[in-house]
Amino acid sequence: MSQENVESARRGFAAFARGGPEAVVDFWDPEIELWLPSGMIQAGGTYRGREAVLGWMKEWAEAWEEIEYTPEEFTEAGDTVVVGVLYDGLGKGSGVRTEGRFWYVFKYRNGRLWRWELYPERAEALEAAALGE
Repeated sequence: MSQENVESARRGFAAFARGGPEAVVDFWDPEIELWLPSGMIQAGGTYRGREAVLGWMKEWAEAWEEIEYTPEEFTEAGDTVVVGVLYDGLGKGSGVRTEGRFWYVFKYRNGRLWRWELYPERAEALEAAALGE
C-alpha cells in the first residue's frame, strides 16, 4: 500500500496546484487531523475534521498574495509518507517574498489521508514517522 500512498500524495499536490484547498478534500478521510507545532505557523495545535482542516488552509492562503508549493522528496514507510516541500510566496500586504521548506508527515488509512503533521526539519519529520536518520 505504501507506493499507492506516495502516488496519492503526488496527486494531491497536483490537485492543490490546479484548484487550491478545495481540490484536495476528496483525498482526505472524513476524520482527518492536521497537527501544527506551536510557534511554527500561527498558534499551532490540532485541527480535526474536513471542515476544520479546510478552514485552516483557507486562512493560511489568505496571508499570501501568491504562494507555490513544490514537493521535492517523498519517503515512504508503510502507511506513512514524508514529503519535503519547498514553498515560495509573496506576502499579502507586505509584498515580502518568502521561501523555505516544510516537512509533511502524511499518515494514510484505507487509502485516504487521515493525519497530516507539519515539521520545520527533516530529521523531526523522519523521527515522527519512525524512520530516523
